[in-house]
This record gives sequence, C-alpha cells and structure tokens, in this order.
Amino acid sequence: MLPENFCVDCGNPVLQTATLCPDCVGKKFHFDRFWSGFRYEHIIQEWVLQFKFGKKEHMALFLGRLLSLSLKKYSYFPEVNAIIPIPLHHKRLYQRGFNQAHLLAYHTFSKSKFLKPSWLKRIRYTVPQVELPATKRVSNVQGAFRANPQVEGKHLLLVDDVMTTGATLNAATQTLKNAGALSVDVIVLAQRILSSNSLE
Repeated sequence: MLPENFCVDCGNPVLQTATLCPDCVGKKFHFDRFWSGFRYEHIIQEWVLQFKFGKKEHMALFLGRLLSLSLKKYSYFPEVNAIIPIPLHHKRLYQRGFNQAHLLAYHTFSKSKFLKPSWLKRIRYTVPQVELPATKRVSNVQGAFRANPQVEGKHLLLVDDVMTTGATLNAATQTLKNAGALSVDVIVLAQRILSSNSLE
C-alpha cells in the first residue's frame, strides 16, 4: 500500500499528506484518478519480474487476483465504459510473447466484457522506460500512442503492471483525452516509490 503521507498525484512519500512531492511540482498528470495495489518492492517486485521477463505467463492469474483483492478491500470500483491495458508495440509483443498489462487486466476484472485492448495502440517503438533516467522518460513516449475514435465521450480505465514516474500512463491518457475521452482513471498492480530526496 501507499505510505501514510503521500503525494496526491503520484503516491510517493511526502512530509505532509495532501501535498505534491518535489518530482510532481510543475508536472501535469492528465489522468483523473490513480490507484496502486502495492509498492513495487520485495516479493511483489520479484513476482512482476518473473512474470514479465521470465516468460511466466501463468502468473497473470495470480497477480490479477491479488490486484482484484486489493481493489475489493478498499472498495475501489471506478464506473467506466471500458478498460484499456497499456499496449505494447508489436515488436516488443513478438519478443515477449504476451502483453502483461492485457493479461493483468483480464484476470483482475474477471474476463470483463468491458476490456477493450483495441482502443489504444502503440504506434512507435520506444526504448524500454526502465533503461532511461526519469528526465528522458517523458520525451521517450511522446507520440507513441494512437486512440480508437470509439473512446470519444467515454469514461475509461487504464491498466498497467508498474508505475514509476507515470510518463507512459500520462502519455497514454493524453492521447485518449485528445481523442475525446471524458475521463481516464489509472490502476496499476504496483508503484515504485521513489526515494530521491522526497522526504528532505
């Protein structure tokens, strides 16, 4: 779970609740609400790495149920018209063999009929965000997505496995809203809690 005093935008630790962390001051997040089931650390981090890079596709069911239980515990059930997993570029999808966000959303929301992966496409191949410093991540994903016209007038939920700086989710959200989405909420399995002087 998130720390007791956390940034109202990204969830990173701050000295006083209902404030922004230094990383988010001056940064505009386009999504409306954000929810993280767990911190990206310890056993959760190990499970995610095994799932994504260890080709353990079967772990999606287990991790999806974990996230679902977290949502139920805190009664977090956003009312949306569609659930959209963060897409992979077709090259990375071929390399990995599956889209972890798609599988996670599929199992978190019990094979929901609201799952609409075709409503957001990744049209530009990008360097993996994990390989870049935070200062390069925003520009890396600019123009990387294209939205289906069906998002117009809809309330949407974006799902991903991990959020660090929020650059990918922010770029995806901006694309959806530019295409006419009324609102975009974000749910991730885990969030990496940044420690770069957040409490100083």
